[in-house]
Amino acid sequence: MASPAKRKSFEDLSNELFYEIFDYFDSWSLYKAFANLNIRFQNLLFNCSYRFKINVSHLEKSDIDAFCRKFLIPNRHRIVSLHLRRSNLIDLLLPSITNNLIFEQVESIHLPYISKTILVVLLQSFILLPRLFFLDLFLVKIVSYQQGSKYDEYLNLTEIYCSILKLPVLKSIKISSWLPETKFPIAMNSTIEGSSLENIIIDHQCYLNDLINLLRHTPRLRRLICRKGVQTGENNTQEISFSLTNLISLSIKRSSLELNKFDTFLGQIGSNLKILHIANSSYENCFNGNQWEKILSKNFPFLKKFSLEFLENLDETFDLVKFEELISSFTSQHQWTIQITLTQNQYEDCQLKLVVQSQ
Repeated sequence: MASPAKRKSFEDLSNELFYEIFDYFDSWSLYKAFANLNIRFQNLLFNCSYRFKINVSHLEKSDIDAFCRKFLIPNRHRIVSLHLRRSNLIDLLLPSITNNLIFEQVESIHLPYISKTILVVLLQSFILLPRLFFLDLFLVKIVSYQQGSKYDEYLNLTEIYCSILKLPVLKSIKISSWLPETKFPIAMNSTIEGSSLENIIIDHQCYLNDLINLLRHTPRLRRLICRKGVQTGENNTQEISFSLTNLISLSIKRSSLELNKFDTFLGQIGSNLKILHIANSSYENCFNGNQWEKILSKNFPFLKKFSLEFLENLDETFDLVKFEELISSFTSQHQWTIQITLTQNQYEDCQLKLVVQSQ
């Protein structure tokens, strides 16, 4: 009779499987759990080929010293990802990040809820990072609530964007803000050379002139997403004297551009576009099917995927006749796919969602 199989324990797993498991956890948590367990786990954690991913959401002040002195600084050459989820963590760790030796292997940095003042200081040190490929920033404005003071909703990001454009190997940037008024005017005669950026996600409101001036410095750009809309602004929109020949994907949401300026912008931004997505524009201020057909055939010979998305409240201002005319323009002569759904927003308002896609 065969003897029963030997029961296996957690420590019987192979090193390769442990490293796969470690990939799902923050390296600081792994360090606290396993560093002093036994020799094998010490060797696993401190193997020179193993790279640390820091994802810290909470850190007691009493742990800051140990985190920096015992873990962050000694292992700075092995950290590939740094994600600090609280603004107070960024403030507390700022001296360690800026005053010590370079985190030479860091490839991605995520900094949510960071103030402009602190970010300006950090970006000056980021320019020394030889492998920083990705930045994810969520900016907040620090407001002084003194008696009689007025809340300032204006956030100027010019210095931030200029510093980002100078990062030597950065490939992707996502920059977000809740503030409704965000500007980043970059001078046309700026000395900034062509950026290495290939992917940009702008998750804050912006003006068309600011966007154009930013794009002047991104000749390698392949994908651009504007999630909170592009506005015309008070000044006349400047002409685009450049072409983004590498741009293949463009997504703009909540746009309030005037139709003629939007047409000009699309026509000059680059003819190699393959994906174009426009979302949350009011159906009362958009091109009809015939107009889109002309724009696409004239400007984008390589376009493979095109989609429009509109979301309208079904209230007393809803113009059913105009809406039916819009639908008809997409279905009468062109091979468009139309999808109409009823939704409800957080305020329980009934909304109509229209999605138009080219085939």
